[in-house]
Amino acid sequence: MSAEHLGLAVELVSRDTNVSVFAVSGELSLSSPGLLTRSLAKALADSRRVLVDVSGLRLGSPAAAQVFPALLAHAGGWPAARLVLFGAYPTLARTFSALRVTTTVPLAPEEATARLLLDQRPPAVTRHVHLARELSSARRARLFVEGACADWQLEVIRDDAMVVVSELVANAVVHAGTGCRVVLRYGARGLTISVSDQNPGRLPTPRVPANGEGMHGLFIVAALSLQWGVSPGRDEKCVWAFLPATASAAYSHTVRTAASDAVRAVLAHGVDSPDAAPAVRHLVARLAEHHGSQFVQDVAEELVVELAEASAAMATEDEHEGRTDPT
Repeated sequence: MSAEHLGLAVELVSRDTNVSVFAVSGELSLSSPGLLTRSLAKALADSRRVLVDVSGLRLGSPAAAQVFPALLAHAGGWPAARLVLFGAYPTLARTFSALRVTTTVPLAPEEATARLLLDQRPPAVTRHVHLARELSSARRARLFVEGACADWQLEVIRDDAMVVVSELVANAVVHAGTGCRVVLRYGARGLTISVSDQNPGRLPTPRVPANGEGMHGLFIVAALSLQWGVSPGRDEKCVWAFLPATASAAYSHTVRTAASDAVRAVLAHGVDSPDAAPAVRHLVARLAEHHGSQFVQDVAEELVVELAEASAAMATEDEHEGRTDPT
């Protein structure tokens, strides 16, 4: 069974209960991936395990190579869907590597090795979901992340990741006022959560919680992630957060949480309140008792960063209110 379109041929070589094997030949360009996309998408949906012989493939455009990672991500990513390429000649193999295609879609020299790679997690795994402008999208995002963390054995950061994606999606739906696209990417160092919306002009700003309010929004994103940022584009913006998944992730999370608790104590009592200092001292004493002096030092260093961010956010909010105050 084979099909050809605009010089690109896609042939189903074999299919059994576990694996579908395709051979792709001819030129793959940005204008000709339709046939390949339809064939492989259906196979990934049906058998979930697909091998592709690319020994006869030529790239009309390097960017066209991204069709393979995109197909895999659209099908749910590893391990729900598994895709391995094989047989690339040296120039094509180098191109796939340079474009980081092989980071998520492995490349084997021949079919036998490709079959073995189906059962090994690639260096990076990714999946994405599109969410509508609905309040329920935050809950859908949490469930999406929960499923990915279960598949990728990321229980150590699952709860943090669910909170982070919920805050980022709520920010897109409520403040940016659009639907959004959530992309998860798990690599050697940890998990990156990216949420893109269609309102590039509305950049998110951390809002300092009022007395009695819990930490939320970008404050809690910053507290739970090692890094976060905003990448603006012409028609959209992407807000992302990186959560490490190494052996030290739990320790780092505890440090950041403790520092955030200290900031909360200061904000709750007021920076100049006589109750703020005793509250922080009490917290530090409990931390030293349970975790030791080095932990307290790490919290102190993190606290400097947390307080600086909180002060900057308050200054930004005061400046904004000053500009919009009609009086």
